[in-house]
Amino acid sequence: MFDVRVGEHPGRTRIVLDTNAKTDFNVDIDNSEHIMVVDLPTADWTAAMSRSFTKSPLISSYKVEASGNGHLLIFQLKGTTSLASKSDIGGPNGGRRIVLDIAK
Repeated sequence: MFDVRVGEHPGRTRIVLDTNAKTDFNVDIDNSEHIMVVDLPTADWTAAMSRSFTKSPLISSYKVEASGNGHLLIFQLKGTTSLASKSDIGGPNGGRRIVLDIAK
């Protein structure tokens, strides 16, 4: 995983995880704790280990923790959120993109 990007779109926030190869992932939202955990069980991590998003209406920040052979990407949410969609699409130079859309 070499980059995490967040963009605002009408009615949703899009998170894009850029990777060099197809990567297994699982997403879980815990609205009682206001967190979203993206489990990347086999992913190496070279992107920033944490980041804040002051302008995002749904995401406060993220942090990364090592987990087994992979990593957990933990987003701190600003309130109750749902996963609107998730996909794994092709990226440039043979890479992949994990695309997550979240909404209120």
